[in-house]
Amino acid sequence: MERDKLNKILKEKFEVEIPNNLNIYQTKEKIYIFEKGVEKILNDLKNKKVNIQMYGIYFGKEKTNNIQLSVEGSQIIGKYAKKGLFEFKSREEFERFLKGEELELPKELENEINYPIAKYKDYFGGSIFIDRKRKKIVTRLSKGRRAILIS
Repeated sequence: MERDKLNKILKEKFEVEIPNNLNIYQTKEKIYIFEKGVEKILNDLKNKKVNIQMYGIYFGKEKTNNIQLSVEGSQIIGKYAKKGLFEFKSREEFERFLKGEELELPKELENEINYPIAKYKDYFGGSIFIDRKRKKIVTRLSKGRRAILIS
């Protein structure tokens, strides 16, 4: 995904853009970001000499004219987002979401475009998948990433 296309999606969904000090790299549908100043890495990535996971942060997945942010992507974007956020009302509900439980679709999300950022106070938990047929919200975190808040 090109920077302009990603910024267009982020601007439309969250009213933010990727900071200028970050580079973008995509493998199939996964998007990674890493700090500028390491342009040699781009050449090594293109020549398949290194693995992006050694240098970059997994930012999210490209969806059709949309993006599903990872937890790290939501933490980078979330604190600046002016829209596209869903704030959980309680810590317990947020933790249930992070653990992978399906929750009832809140009224606030009934008309939301898919993949809003999950938030509780200053914590960001990736994107929310909205299952409209079943009227549920679910996390797309892999089982190994599901967790609870420590503090």
